Amino acid sequence: MSRRRALVAIGVAAALGASLLVSGPASAHNISIRAAAQKADARAQQVMNATIAIEADRSCKAAFQGHNHYARCTLRYDSAATRQTKRYWCSETLDVYLLPEDTTVHLTNTIFTRHLTRSCWGPRLTGPRP
Repeated sequence: MSRRRALVAIGVAAALGASLLVSGPASAHNISIRAAAQKADARAQQVMNATIAIEADRSCKAAFQGHNHYARCTLRYDSAATRQTKRYWCSETLDVYLLPEDTTVHLTNTIFTRHLTRSCWGPRLTGPRP
């Protein structure tokens, strides 16, 4: 198992474990980049388990300056054929977000995901919109 894949697997395990105990380090006012990264890691693991992808690189940042409900994560996947090249097998970008405080869903601290680009595997994620 590659180092990157092992790190993604550890991140996914930690995210899944934390989600069983609490809803994660997010609140109605703020979503942390760490919480967004854990959600993105879980998505990356799904893609790698179901496709030819063998490694994933993740990059997460605040989606909008001064807006604390959204983070944006880009996931880039390598296959055996693309691993030694400068090209990725597939790349996808997700918004990871909380709904605004004026919705009833915000009380659950549920973190949603929505594709901004095409999906590398499975249906395109289209989480709820306020």
